[in-house]
Amino acid sequence: ADGIEGLEHANLGGAKGIFRERTIDVPDEIIERFIENDIDTILRSYMRQAAIDIELQRKFGSVDLHEQIGRIQNEAKAKANLFVSKEVANTILAKGDDAVMRIEAMRDILRGVYGLPDNPYAPTAVAARLALDFNNWTMLGGVTLSSLPDMGRIVMTEGFQNAFPMVRAMITDFKSWKMMAEEVRLAGTSLDMALQTRALALSSVGELPQRYTNAERAAGYVSNAFFMANLLSPWNAFIKQAAGTAIAHRMLKEAGRFAKGTISPNMEARFLSAGIDGQMARNIAAQFDKHGEVVNGLNMANSHLWDDKATQRAFRAALARDTDSTILTPGAGDQPLFAHKIWGRILTQYKSFVFTSASRVMLPAMQMRDRNVLHGMLMMTFIGGLVVMLKDRMNGRATVDSIGEFALDGIDQSGITSWLFSANNAIEAVSDNQAGIRPMLDMGPWWDSTLRWKVGSVFGPSAG
Repeated sequence: ADGIEGLEHANLGGAKGIFRERTIDVPDEIIERFIENDIDTILRSYMRQAAIDIELQRKFGSVDLHEQIGRIQNEAKAKANLFVSKEVANTILAKGDDAVMRIEAMRDILRGVYGLPDNPYAPTAVAARLALDFNNWTMLGGVTLSSLPDMGRIVMTEGFQNAFPMVRAMITDFKSWKMMAEEVRLAGTSLDMALQTRALALSSVGELPQRYTNAERAAGYVSNAFFMANLLSPWNAFIKQAAGTAIAHRMLKEAGRFAKGTISPNMEARFLSAGIDGQMARNIAAQFDKHGEVVNGLNMANSHLWDDKATQRAFRAALARDTDSTILTPGAGDQPLFAHKIWGRILTQYKSFVFTSASRVMLPAMQMRDRNVLHGMLMMTFIGGLVVMLKDRMNGRATVDSIGEFALDGIDQSGITSWLFSANNAIEAVSDNQAGIRPMLDMGPWWDSTLRWKVGSVFGPSAG
């Protein structure tokens, strides 16, 4: 780990040992069939695996977290020994084992090794992974249209007062907007044009390991091209850059208020949740005063000029975190454990957005409860309703003719209610629209759905 700041003498061997050796003294011709030559696969794997191992080592002192896990086990044993009752002691030990299991699972999910099959070349394992790609090609043709409510998320999290300078710069000073968009990329997000990060995460294939067979490699090429052809990756890159520009503008403006103690409770909570306390806020404000600038009302960080690298790293980490939370990008902790196993991926494909929305949209909105949340929800609902109407027209279906139906469709399409509406849609499909919210409100006629639609609504597109 020589040359990595803070890890000059660290041992990053761990379970995978990706830092143990850099070269293998064997002619390429002998092991050519085992060598990965696809730069896209290499870059994506290296960013996910190497970056995670570095951060685990920096934060916890080891990649496998053996010290932290050992402390939990010792604490559980010590508490269990305080009780004479074996039943109580066993309950404490079981809780300790459960905590260790979840920590190890999170570690392995981050490192991309959780739930891997014993034989990745088995026909069933290969077929399952190919099914995920096949579903993407056949079912995501209009996904970019469905993603338009993302625009309302920027208003929900940043408010009009912070979104407006970003929009004005995009229209009147595109050069400055591009500079801030580069700031977002330097933070390690909005790289979807190259890595398809959000598209792969939303389709449950983002954390899969490298593709083992020629068929999978070919499917990977097709998927990457497909996400460009349906404009999902260009849209994701653009909307993340737009969101990141508004977020950086807000962070730089509020950092000074945080340092002075005049920040609002909601904004302070957002800074703290991103790992920025009062001292770090003062450091960010100082670096912005020294190296930043304000162009047409838009705060420009110029973080590449910052001489305090710890502050630069904290600012970029917070920017990336808030950007991926605003434009929902499923992470390691957003889904239940079973959804990270191959059979769970098949059952929950396209449900990662639903799981992520619960923790990053629905719950924060219930906690914040301010005008930004209200404005954002109204905007997302309106755009969602328009999307449903456009889809109906494109598919030759009758459009809604009441405000109530328009609002209900908009709420459903926006995703602000997370799994609640997803469960309701499954109930409506299985019951032929005789049970659920729409029939309860006397919205929408009775209809007889196909068996494929019913099965797919409950058990995922592959089952359908």
